Amino acid sequence: MGPNREQRLPTAWVEPFARVHGARVDSGWDVNSFRAAFRGSHGHLPWELVVDGHLDTDYPATSALKCSTPYAGSFEVIGGPSRAMTSGTEADLVFMAVSAARSWWRRRGRDAGQGAAGDAGAGSSATPTPGASLNVTDSEGMLTPQILAMLEDWPPSSHARSARHDDRFQLRLSYGGLILMTENLWGEAVAAHQLRVCYAILDALASRPG
Repeated sequence: MGPNREQRLPTAWVEPFARVHGARVDSGWDVNSFRAAFRGSHGHLPWELVVDGHLDTDYPATSALKCSTPYAGSFEVIGGPSRAMTSGTEADLVFMAVSAARSWWRRRGRDAGQGAAGDAGAGSSATPTPGASLNVTDSEGMLTPQILAMLEDWPPSSHARSARHDDRFQLRLSYGGLILMTENLWGEAVAAHQLRVCYAILDALASRPG
């Protein structure tokens, strides 16, 4: 049972990962489900990353990385299907559903306005703009091209899962709260990528004037 469980849902990376990133971790199994809660900091800002995985492949692995920041402004990025995520509180899910619909209407209007330009550029071999594959709402231009490129390039997941689950994530800053949630993404490489994205965002926000 032990080796097979580790093959289906690797967890041996949890303790070493916490040490490398200077974080505390509480983790363990509850029958067929595993949870690890990491708590660390970037500079003076504390963060928490909670990952949940299951041996039953009908349940997606989820994670939520949260950090309370002093920064004003807001943005949202959705990668993958934009239905409500299964991580977070019920209020989070309602907010995300409304936000995703609002972002879709904005993108629809923008695409309609750029239709002629898009047709003229058909067949062009120009390098795609970072974030072009994502649903981005960032009216203040808070996200850099480097951050958007990171959000488009996630490492592969390392757990057994049902083919009916899609990889997806949602990132948002609202009222100083930064949250990055994922679904169907699991493992040390994924968790390390989440922290890299979080740190890059915090550094970018800290360097903004004002």
